[in-house]
Amino acid sequence: MKISNTAALAPPFGAYSHVCELKAGSRMLLLAGQVGMRTDNSIPESVEEQTEVALQNILATLSEAGMGLSNIARMTVILLDRGDIKHYRAARDRIFGDILPPNTLMIVTGLANPAWKVEIEVTAAE
Repeated sequence: MKISNTAALAPPFGAYSHVCELKAGSRMLLLAGQVGMRTDNSIPESVEEQTEVALQNILATLSEAGMGLSNIARMTVILLDRGDIKHYRAARDRIFGDILPPNTLMIVTGLANPAWKVEIEVTAAE
């Protein structure tokens, strides 16, 4: 797997990359959207805490499959409020550090449960 940027586009304006190239025959893992709900079904109030829980859920799923953050080939992040982007990014930056997979961020009017403020979908590969 090779994550990179292309000179054909403007540089990324955030912590992400433009491209992820997978080798033929790569093992892929497609995760359902993960939300900030703990195993006891509790949901934190803040977007930052919900993001952290959602990312920890993703890490746990990746780990169970023998993968980690560096295996993330693509992420889609869904938020309810543009003002929450900074809170999402703070949690993401703490957990991801220098790992910058291609990423799409969307603002929508609602998620399946009104208590959810963020949902993150991941494709991973090795």
